[in-house]
Amino acid sequence: MRKCESFIRLSLIAVVFGAMPMACSRFGRRPIEVAPDVVLIPITRDGKMGYCDKTKQMIIPPSFDSAYTFREGRARVKSGEKYGFIDRTGREITGYKYDDADTWFSEGLARVKVGDKSGFIDPEGKLVIPLKFDSAGSFSNGFATVKIGDKYGYADHNGDVVVPAQYDLTVKFTEEIGLVKLGDKYWFIDKSGRQAIADKYDYAYFFSDGLAWVELAGRRGFIAHAGKMVIPTNYRWAYPFNDRLAPVQNDQKKWGFIDTAGREVIPLIYDSVDSFSEGLSFVTLEGKKYFIDKSGNRLREANYNYIGEFHDGITFATQGEHHFERSFYIDRDGNEYY
Repeated sequence: MRKCESFIRLSLIAVVFGAMPMACSRFGRRPIEVAPDVVLIPITRDGKMGYCDKTKQMIIPPSFDSAYTFREGRARVKSGEKYGFIDRTGREITGYKYDDADTWFSEGLARVKVGDKSGFIDPEGKLVIPLKFDSAGSFSNGFATVKIGDKYGYADHNGDVVVPAQYDLTVKFTEEIGLVKLGDKYWFIDKSGRQAIADKYDYAYFFSDGLAWVELAGRRGFIAHAGKMVIPTNYRWAYPFNDRLAPVQNDQKKWGFIDTAGREVIPLIYDSVDSFSEGLSFVTLEGKKYFIDKSGNRLREANYNYIGEFHDGITFATQGEHHFERSFYIDRDGNEYY
């Protein structure tokens, strides 16, 4: 699976690098006010980034060294070596003062980092959880993973550590269940910190669509909330459900998709697949790359090196011999924004 950890890495690379020609048709000195449902797409002109809409009209003029997509009405931008956030009018919410920051707001909060400490800001840029953690993740299901010293736990929206930092790793809460690691085993906990499922696993990941993949003796299957193995560990590799389909790999190293009942609904014939997002998956078969739908229909060839996760009908893409030789956004129909 070429991008088998894309759901983790996406937030780290979803930015267009370098100076590229700009296909948006209007360049102005001031942002244009647009409706809340208008999708704003990062583009580059003369080495600076701004935003256009899906008609390729410039909305926020290029002035940023890097820019990212909007979520919850805010976008992360960069000037020099510092990060900040803007709103949909291009107004600077925070100024450029952070050494690092979440790519997106989540549950009304975004992690920010100054020096070696992390905290959280609200949508108006107010620091509502102090810079007190050694690292932190985004909020999910009411909790954020946090690191204190060399151990991990969970904090709530008030910044209170509600599950003590005593683990070697914590993974985000989903569906009221979190995942922790201590030593060489993973197990699931509830929001009080109690073990929620009796078994421990060699490897595991978070719940989605009611199921979580787990690994035992080098094989992967899926468990339900009660811990019952509902899809046996028949697979060499597997990844979380998204759009109610999960990518799985057989012993011949071929990929396909199963549904939440364990049925192989898209045959395991592909050399690589990406998780579905907004009804599309990017796959490779015998050297050719395609988008497929959830029925397995090949919609069109897709000559990209990398495709991110679709959100609001757009995603980040790259082409060229080198991974970021040409970088831009595309919509579901393959229209390019650069």
